[in-house]
Amino acid sequence: MAYKWLQRASQNGDPNSLLWLGLCFEEGGKGVEQNSSKALELFKRAADKGNVVAQFHLGVLHKEGFGVKKDLDLAEKSFLQFFNCSKIDALLEKWKEKSTQETINMFRMGYILVHNLGPFSETNVGESVDENGNDSLAQGIRLIRLAAEKQYSPARIILADCYEQGRGVERDREKAIHWLQRAKKENGNKNCQLRLDPL
Repeated sequence: MAYKWLQRASQNGDPNSLLWLGLCFEEGGKGVEQNSSKALELFKRAADKGNVVAQFHLGVLHKEGFGVKKDLDLAEKSFLQFFNCSKIDALLEKWKEKSTQETINMFRMGYILVHNLGPFSETNVGESVDENGNDSLAQGIRLIRLAAEKQYSPARIILADCYEQGRGVERDREKAIHWLQRAKKENGNKNCQLRLDPL
């Protein structure tokens, strides 16, 4: 029901509906087949209409090569547009709170911390700590893991990448395969096989 409502609203060009419909296709499940190319199209339409959060998801798709050829220049451009938005401080603060979007919010903040983006880009993330002395990279891994455990498939893929590369965690091929297989089996995410094949 929600998907059909979003689909109707997006046809009228509502940027928030375009964003949420894009999120449906990005993750898959709940009656929607995962489709990164469709998600990319919807995020771009939402971003063109001024939706700053869609800019973030465009950056992720371009950086990771989901539904499009990997393009770090386009990814950086999207992230810059996202972080240069005057509302970013309020958005980041809101994402720390629990809400109906908690899982996706945890992934966004975790991704920002793990990849040393935006407000963290001018520091060495391995040495960057918050007021409680917590390592930013470790915090990012924790948030992504929480989102992955809540069945958010993009978080599962990124967590697998972290284990494959040894980013913020000890390199572990078996754990990388485990999270990719879970994203593929439980969410039907088509991006998983491309990462599983080399492993």
